[in-house]
Amino acid sequence: VGVLADTVVSLEKGLIQPTKSATKEVANGARVVSQHVKATTSTATKAAKHASKDAAKIAHNATRDAARTARGLSRAASKAAGSVAAAATSVAAASASRSTPAADSPPKTSPSPARKLAPAAAPSDDAKAPERFVHGRHTCDGCRCTPIIGRRFHAVNIDDYDLCERCFGNYRGEELKFESVQLERDAKLQARWWHRHRCRQNRLRRGRGARNCNGNGRTVNGNNNNNNNRTA
Repeated sequence: VGVLADTVVSLEKGLIQPTKSATKEVANGARVVSQHVKATTSTATKAAKHASKDAAKIAHNATRDAARTARGLSRAASKAAGSVAAAATSVAAASASRSTPAADSPPKTSPSPARKLAPAAAPSDDAKAPERFVHGRHTCDGCRCTPIIGRRFHAVNIDDYDLCERCFGNYRGEELKFESVQLERDAKLQARWWHRHRCRQNRLRRGRGARNCNGNGRTVNGNNNNNNNRTA
């Protein structure tokens, strides 16, 4: 019996020692796993925080850029609207001015430049007004009178085309642009040219023949009753 009791005790000791060691190993493994889980959880939390911060920065930058772009577009749209309104106002004013012609302006015609001269009144450019400038080097291309007395209107967009005051007043075209021209070198010859013009007027009155504008677009040479001496 004593031997059997010793044997049972030794067997119990042998069974208890492996159980204690296995329990220690399991506890150590659980502790290691818990540590790994804590480390992984903290790493994941930090990564989530950094990701949220980066996402917030990206969203803030995107919002700021969108606001700047919207402000720039609104300014450009305002400028464009102002330009369009100004252009519309100018076009409306121009159309209104074109659609409302002046009451005293005659209708415009478009014949050739030599035929756009309406009939004029009797000539009044006599030698009684010496203050008027005599253009002794030029002939009116409308009525062919020479010299041009008074203001001479020279065409700037074609060569060698001049009109006297009467023909310029009767000109209704738009394709020719004129400017009033007076040569300084002709100022010294005014006395001589006025004397020559008076002699021509006297010869014309006596019927000896002179060239002068009769006011209706024709040049009279000599007697007014002689049709053979008229040139268009």
